[in-house]
Amino acid sequence: MVLLSPRSVGLNPRDHLPWPVVHGAAAVMFAAFGAAYAIVMFFPQIGAELAIPAWMLTLLFSLAGGLYYLVGAISGWLTDRYGARPVVRAGMGVLASGLAAASMARGPWSFALTYVMGVGIGVGLAYVPSSAAVQLHSGEHGALAGGIASSGIGVGTMLVPPACMLLIGWIGWRPAMGSLAALMLLGVLGSRPFRLTRAHGPLARRRSEDIASVRFMLLYLAYVCVGLTAFVPIADMVPYITSKGLPGQDAGSMLALIGSGSILGRFGFGYLADHVGARRASVQCAVLLSVSFVIMAVRTEAIPLFAAALLFGLSYGGMTGLTAATAAEVMGVAHFGGTLGTLMTSRAVGILFGPWCVVLGAEALGAYTAPYALCAALALAAAWMLHLERAPLPTQTP
Repeated sequence: MVLLSPRSVGLNPRDHLPWPVVHGAAAVMFAAFGAAYAIVMFFPQIGAELAIPAWMLTLLFSLAGGLYYLVGAISGWLTDRYGARPVVRAGMGVLASGLAAASMARGPWSFALTYVMGVGIGVGLAYVPSSAAVQLHSGEHGALAGGIASSGIGVGTMLVPPACMLLIGWIGWRPAMGSLAALMLLGVLGSRPFRLTRAHGPLARRRSEDIASVRFMLLYLAYVCVGLTAFVPIADMVPYITSKGLPGQDAGSMLALIGSGSILGRFGFGYLADHVGARRASVQCAVLLSVSFVIMAVRTEAIPLFAAALLFGLSYGGMTGLTAATAAEVMGVAHFGGTLGTLMTSRAVGILFGPWCVVLGAEALGAYTAPYALCAALALAAAWMLHLERAPLPTQTP
């Protein structure tokens, strides 16, 4: 979670930006995604004590990730009907309960059920409503506000996993996971500024018409292409870096560069989008994403690969931070929760299929060159499809 002032991001203090909502959404995302990604720090101890093989733990991580993006379609609909605050708080409660129950698991299946359902449903109920609340409160500065709010994901990913690692060493994995459940209180408090954000009135369009439109399908396909590439370097970093003949510890350095670039990208491209539009900024992000994969596909030296990791983080962070603002610009904000939630299911496709398909391809071909070149092509296809959305709808306020 990052606390900022209007002047620190280049705004006139009189410009309308709902800072309590932005900071509250950042707190929700910090808690939810910090916990979701910190779970991998527990896997060695959980695997040893509960006799769960590494491949199954990786599968559970992917299933939980896929589930929270699928649940986003439901939480978006609930946000349109009941407002963001109660849905986010329900998600924080489910996530806390799932973590607490997983900390008491005595076998593989009890851990799998409590972890996947708790994290998958909990994060799914929290993410889309908090993102939608920012856009519905932010007006013309929605892109910048969304970038600042989503930086909570990057900061949570950087801070919560190392903190959990320290806790595991001090008190063991079960108490540490139980303590992680208490972090969800931050998300509950963060949701307090969310007013009721239901879309209503004469400007509201039927959600089914939005989702069935050619405009939405093009947007959805673009984000499917992004999703298929976005999780690949993170999930496959260790085998990828060793295939390049570099030491395994360089994978940690590349992941740190991706994380740092992601935070910078959310701010930088959010600020840019305030001037050129979220859709155009997203096109630039997708092009840079493609360039990063080209470098990772053809180079083997450490310095170019580190530069590519930073570029990947910048472009993916910007793309993620601009998702809600791009959806609002292209589709309007009537029934926005449902529209955004359905769009987020495209990420479920990516996290479920992208990483392991790349690994299978690399093992079959003996190198990552062709799979990463395909990722570059998919990112470029996403840029092209976003570019085709040439006439965005005027921003509507419910």
